[in-house]
Amino acid sequence: MLLPALLVFGAGVGAAFVACQIAALTGVREDESGLAAGLVDTSFHLGNASASRSRRRWRSRWPPRCGPPTRASTRPPH
Repeated sequence: MLLPALLVFGAGVGAAFVACQIAALTGVREDESGLAAGLVDTSFHLGNASASRSRRRWRSRWPPRCGPPTRASTRPPH
């Protein structure tokens, strides 16, 4: 069940990446195409790193059980 989802996800990410590259490099002069491609690639990597860090920080706030804490579990001990 996981394999079909991963195949669809991989195809979607690949198509989105190519579409973003084409959109970002449209209208760039030939002598500046290397710089533009480098900036797009760097932006892509920084965005992925930022999202990964945000997910890790968000997940570290919750206890290991599933879901956010309930009201009862957030009360201070007596």
